[in-house]
Amino acid sequence: MKKNLACTSLMFCLSLMLSAQQLDPKKVNTSGQKDIKQGQLKTLPPPPAKVSFSAIIAEQRSALPSYEDKNTIARFTQVQWNEGNGFDAANGVFTAPAQGVYCFIGNFSIAKYGCVGNQVTFSVTLIKNTTQILEKFNLPVAAGSIDTWTTENIMLMVQLNANDKISLRPDAVVCTGGELPMLHRVIFSGYKVN
Repeated sequence: MKKNLACTSLMFCLSLMLSAQQLDPKKVNTSGQKDIKQGQLKTLPPPPAKVSFSAIIAEQRSALPSYEDKNTIARFTQVQWNEGNGFDAANGVFTAPAQGVYCFIGNFSIAKYGCVGNQVTFSVTLIKNTTQILEKFNLPVAAGSIDTWTTENIMLMVQLNANDKISLRPDAVVCTGGELPMLHRVIFSGYKVN
């Protein structure tokens, strides 16, 4: 009886060992979900190690929102770097490749206005996902010759999820005399803090 029990136990142990050696790790369900079939589990590519960009609009252009640019600052003429490929220079839109805290910096050279007796304003709004206003920056515009410039900076840190989009929306007032507010140069940069 003891021999039969020992023999049965030994056979059972041997069959377990052989089964374990024949397991295909690709077919083992380790997701915690029931009835997962081979090929249903997909692995996501790792997020980029570094995420940062810096782009420039080098030529003079109107500071008024443009319908063709979807009322955002777009058509950047130079991309200095774009680690993580999050920035689209044509649309002026940054898409977060991974969740985290991001810092955005804008530098705007704005033409001084030759308006007399008018309150002239220029602002830039940081927009998330085309509709959510994160922050509106009112930038002072000095009076003077339209051939001279004043430079202002903005900075904002924000928590983003993967695939959240960030863009800049300008807002300016046209002088009564018809003089158009102009941007001389724009630099838009950002990076993932953590």
